[in-house]
Amino acid sequence: MTRCILFGIVLVGLGVFSAASFSQDEPSTTTPAVEAILDRLEAKGAAVDDLECSLTLEIQDPRTFELAVKTGKLLYRREEPNALFFVYFNKLEEGGARKNRKEWHLFDGRWYIEAREATKTVIKREIVGEGETLDPFELGKGPFPLPFGQSKAEILKHFRVELVPPNGDPAKVTSDHLKCMPRRSSPRAREYKELHFHVDRDLELPVKIVSHARKDGKTISATFTKLETNVGLARTRLSEDFPEDWARQIEPLKP
Repeated sequence: MTRCILFGIVLVGLGVFSAASFSQDEPSTTTPAVEAILDRLEAKGAAVDDLECSLTLEIQDPRTFELAVKTGKLLYRREEPNALFFVYFNKLEEGGARKNRKEWHLFDGRWYIEAREATKTVIKREIVGEGETLDPFELGKGPFPLPFGQSKAEILKHFRVELVPPNGDPAKVTSDHLKCMPRRSSPRAREYKELHFHVDRDLELPVKIVSHARKDGKTISATFTKLETNVGLARTRLSEDFPEDWARQIEPLKP
């Protein structure tokens, strides 16, 4: 579930835009205000070499009315041929109970790794072959998309975007609220009913992303606080050594 959210929404990667990508019955009606916000969002993302922030993930299930809240941190580092990320959750609040439950999601440029303390398991999936290039954060693709540095072209290729009045914006933040509706011609329409980006006007980065899933109806909200960029983040901080007695599963890339 965590992968589904953060991962429809992004850190790096520039898409190639073509007017032919839009269906004929869905012309682009993007306003100048939205264009300007997306331009700033893309430019700032391209200038981010590394990033560190606190992360709060809220998952609301409409079928059970249950709310699960995970808190932790996110690290990102630009590298060639592929960028790296590290997501670590150390607390879970569910059903009114708080638990110290550790969970990791890592991408080392080739392998995507999930690890959970509760089950003492590590799953390692090969996402891209050695030396090959892949944008693991592209909107709606990859193992764990994150919300920074999306290209305007790629967003508009898959979504109709409008600037809407503030609603659910993070406290003490002046932000622009973008509502993103999947185009009927886009495969994202099978995944999402809609996405919401809350873009900090000063940082020019998303500080909150909300997705409404189409299949199960779940609402997933990711809030990013204490954002710091280009601090010289060491590569060693984006890795983790797990206990030797944890069960390990390796899934190589299929030929």
